[in-house]
Amino acid sequence: MIALGIGVINFIALPKAKSQLVDQFKIIGLGSAEIDEATIKIDGLHIQQILFDKDGFNKINNLTANIFWPSYIFKKKINSITIENIQLSSVINTPKDII
Repeated sequence: MIALGIGVINFIALPKAKSQLVDQFKIIGLGSAEIDEATIKIDGLHIQQILFDKDGFNKINNLTANIFWPSYIFKKKINSITIENIQLSSVINTPKDII
């Protein structure tokens, strides 16, 4: 029974959870996110690294999503998200009359 539950989480809930996180990053303006290896835990999901650009300047390291899996499967609810390290860079354009 436990193996069946883990199988459902791996093949149904995990891709949906990853997709939901990517969609949320797009909504807040972080562009396309590439999720590195995701590990399922009994109480949620751990992602080692999320890259927002090909060079790795914009990234998140160690994201943990606290998920009660039965609730997530039926309601798509993530209880909380913890990020240990986030690195974001930006290009600042200055008007030519300031330079």
